[in-house]
Amino acid sequence: MYAAGLDSKGESRWFNELIEEFQKAYERWEQDPRMRIGLNRIERSSNRAFRVTAHAYIHIAYDLPRCIATCLHPSRRPQGLAARDAYFRARDSLCETFDRACKRQDIFGLYAYGFRLVRLLPMLKEFPFGIWASDLRERSFHLAEQLLVSTDRQTDEALLWRNVERNLKNAGERRNPFSWLKVLSPPDLPDPKHRPDILDVIEYATDVKTIPPAEAPEDVDEP
Repeated sequence: MYAAGLDSKGESRWFNELIEEFQKAYERWEQDPRMRIGLNRIERSSNRAFRVTAHAYIHIAYDLPRCIATCLHPSRRPQGLAARDAYFRARDSLCETFDRACKRQDIFGLYAYGFRLVRLLPMLKEFPFGIWASDLRERSFHLAEQLLVSTDRQTDEALLWRNVERNLKNAGERRNPFSWLKVLSPPDLPDPKHRPDILDVIEYATDVKTIPPAEAPEDVDEP
């Protein structure tokens, strides 16, 4: 999950709850008929590096937005924007984690040797897999905001999975690991027409109505 700068108990509690939701989402993979086809396709692949990348994509692009949306409910999230800021400050930590993982043969198989050589290139300041994971993670928070204010969250979650599954199918047809990163792009959801700032600490009134200004008399002379 990777959070940085958690200064209050409320923020720490919120991130712990998010981690628990994330674990529960993973445990529901086998029971989710909507995911079964996509997961079976991944498991049939003989490419270990692709299986690892595909599972990471599902975790970050599909599970994470839904879990964040659940934990962003006003009764659960901490007050203010501190947790959100801490979430976005963790980019460097995630990049470093994926950088280390990509060089491990027990995770990425034979591809790990190639990644080690690519990582030695002097012009490469950040490894593409780390950048890819960080971009996905940041997009997940915005998707979570959309799910939170959705008028039909179940339908939107189904659409989110269809986008993820389509990208996984297309990526599985390629052998180049760097082409996977291009195909496994952050999924999209249509923006709601009216999107309140869900992280604002101010309570909004629900019984306010707008009174239009009185019309000017028709016989008033123009200056």
